[in-house]
Amino acid sequence: MRTRTLSENWDWTFGAGSQNIKTDQEALRQRLQTRLKSWHGDCFSDLEDGVDWINLLDRGRLEAMEQDVARVILSTDGVLRIDSLSATLEQGSRTATIIVSLTTIYGETDLTISAP
Repeated sequence: MRTRTLSENWDWTFGAGSQNIKTDQEALRQRLQTRLKSWHGDCFSDLEDGVDWINLLDRGRLEAMEQDVARVILSTDGVLRIDSLSATLEQGSRTATIIVSLTTIYGETDLTISAP
């Protein structure tokens, strides 16, 4: 797996040749982060992709949010299984923190993602 490296502002990076490319586990981690930060219905080529943040954050439905996050993770190419997943929801700032341990085709990895 290969993907273009994203900057801290989630923009594509250019100008450094192969240093602007992530491969294998790092590419998969970046792809997961990008997919989990995506809003459901926001991608013109796949309206079912992304997490339904607008409904899950407004209503504070933590269990439903965890299920939707798991759906997105498990539908990502290269992910074999979720070993553990926990999420916290901050109503005041309308943000979620997701901590996930998973097994991929490249081995085991952990992710902590603040979204959206």
